[in-house]
Amino acid sequence: MPPIESWGGVPASVVTVGHHHVRGWYGPPFWPNFLTIFIGNLSWDAEREDLIHLFTQYGEVSKCSMPLDRETGRKRGFAFVDLANEADETSAIDDLQNVEWMGRGITVRKAEPKR
Repeated sequence: MPPIESWGGVPASVVTVGHHHVRGWYGPPFWPNFLTIFIGNLSWDAEREDLIHLFTQYGEVSKCSMPLDRETGRKRGFAFVDLANEADETSAIDDLQNVEWMGRGITVRKAEPKR
């Protein structure tokens, strides 16, 4: 049976196993419905609370994470912030791109799914 379009535009196919129809998903896993911003070149002094304070000016922050190095436990110099809607995300990215913050010129862009 040829692939059919399914929820979210991800191709799917229906396979018959005995008398049961099983829907199989192909392609990447479901990407959640929140909007994530990548912030790079952060100061080593930047804390999660500092980022939340900065991005709250643009909208509701639903999540903020600053990954740590697995071996040393030190900050890796980047973070991810989730905002509630696309207009807030666009505004934050436009306003904060290449701005000096805490002594460093930060990079702000829409995050991409992990490869």
